[in-house]
Amino acid sequence: VQIGGATADEPGKMWFLALAIVGALNAAIAAAYYLRLIAKMCFGPATNAFVENANPGPKVAWALCVAVVVGAGIFPGMMQAQAQRAGERIYSADVAIANKAAGEKEAAKKVVKEIKDSKLKVQAAINDDLVRVTSKSIDELQECIALMKRSNVGVPLQFTNMRA
Repeated sequence: VQIGGATADEPGKMWFLALAIVGALNAAIAAAYYLRLIAKMCFGPATNAFVENANPGPKVAWALCVAVVVGAGIFPGMMQAQAQRAGERIYSADVAIANKAAGEKEAAKKVVKEIKDSKLKVQAAINDDLVRVTSKSIDELQECIALMKRSNVGVPLQFTNMRA
């Protein structure tokens, strides 16, 4: 049996032919459905009078979208800068207080103070029993970890969860 160049010996080609036929039939059915719908909407008689929406929300949303599109066309550099800033990687690491002593909050405050006094470009925040340190530069973050390993905070520290 040979259909369109494919023989029964080549079942892979037969599947592609069957798939093409099914796709063509689906396209014909969809075209008939949507063309009938368009004809009914555009060429049929009007059923009721047009009522304008009194809500200004859609008009405001439309105007804002137009303003953003036109603004992006006129000032593309501003939009590119915002997109680049949004795409910057933020690195973080957790500094955990090793022993759960009663003075862990004070130790966490000492860690944050030492990090802030170092003038590194990192942000430190106390989060429960650990200090989360974030930075845009992995080098700054590694320098902060090295600083904490050299410092004497009074309690042992664990460094975990370094991620981008």
